[in-house]
Amino acid sequence: INWIGPRYFETLGIQLKSGRDFDARDGVAGQRTAVINESMARWYFPEGNAVGKQFSFAGEKGAGADPYEVIGVVADSKFTELQTPAWRTIYLNSFQAGIPMGFFSLRTRVDPASLAGLARAAVKEVAPGVSVARVTTLSDQVDSSIVPERLVSMLARLFSGLGVLLAGIGLYGLLSFAVSRRTHEIGVRMAIGASPGAIASMLFSEGMKIIAAGLLAGIVLVSDGADNGGTRF
Repeated sequence: INWIGPRYFETLGIQLKSGRDFDARDGVAGQRTAVINESMARWYFPEGNAVGKQFSFAGEKGAGADPYEVIGVVADSKFTELQTPAWRTIYLNSFQAGIPMGFFSLRTRVDPASLAGLARAAVKEVAPGVSVARVTTLSDQVDSSIVPERLVSMLARLFSGLGVLLAGIGLYGLLSFAVSRRTHEIGVRMAIGASPGAIASMLFSEGMKIIAAGLLAGIVLVSDGADNGGTRF
């Protein structure tokens, strides 16, 4: 359950699929209204359009409380983790229920961080006794929610770089050893007329054969591991 105010979906860019948003018609008196997301609509109202349907919370039936009428359906959105599926969500009008909101969302075309001071000043002007605890951007909230994934990605890049470095050192050592063992052969080839370019081309082609063999073996092992659920290396 998420208590919101009018134009919340417009501010956060959550698409309104059907029906309408909260407005002045949803006052303190009258029919209690709600907006639900698509997951909620599919789960509880699979037979058709959920707009116009009514529901009550457990424990409210028989207590004289009017049911909530669905006035709109919005697209699913993530509130906690990006990796988990969207929850079935009910949006209720904070003004209709008389619940004070503790968070305000602002949408701007300029850098949001540049408006932090103006936002604090506006709150102080309207409600001098209320202090702003924290001002953050939506991008910062998203970044903070994927810190473990960023850490894993950074470690993967680090170990990949180390792997490439070790492979390069090993290849250099192997080629150096091969060249040192063929010093006499190289000398003979040059004595009978082989140019330095031809010698370098011969050694380069042999090195490429080693690299190609290593790449082929690596591709086969990775493909085999992927086919077996990543358990084989």
